[in-house]
Amino acid sequence: MLSNFCVDPLLTTEVADQTYLDALQRIIAEIHGCSSEHWDSVHVREVLGETVIWEGAVEIFYLFGHPRARRCFAWVSDRAQLGRPVRFFAILDSTLIHTAEDAVKYARIAESANLIDEVSRVSPPV
Repeated sequence: MLSNFCVDPLLTTEVADQTYLDALQRIIAEIHGCSSEHWDSVHVREVLGETVIWEGAVEIFYLFGHPRARRCFAWVSDRAQLGRPVRFFAILDSTLIHTAEDAVKYARIAESANLIDEVSRVSPPV
């Protein structure tokens, strides 16, 4: 069964605080080597059958100085409740990734296939 995504228009007005956005911008700069400007927050909910696989806000940034991508979809996955560290995601738009929903799906697939390195070069802000 394919998972499906819902973007709730009532929840897209979630506003991330500036400290969180600054942290995501530092992650984008470190990983992708470019500057960025926050554009929007989108609430994404991925559902498989009746089960919610992932739900949260994805921040959309415009990129400056990246050779291929114009936007980046970024968020933090709170895995502390699972006894694992927080993970930052910063997924570039591409021919396959056009939306926040696409980025979440790509990250989930890459993570399940162990394609994402557990060790980040960037420490989370204190």
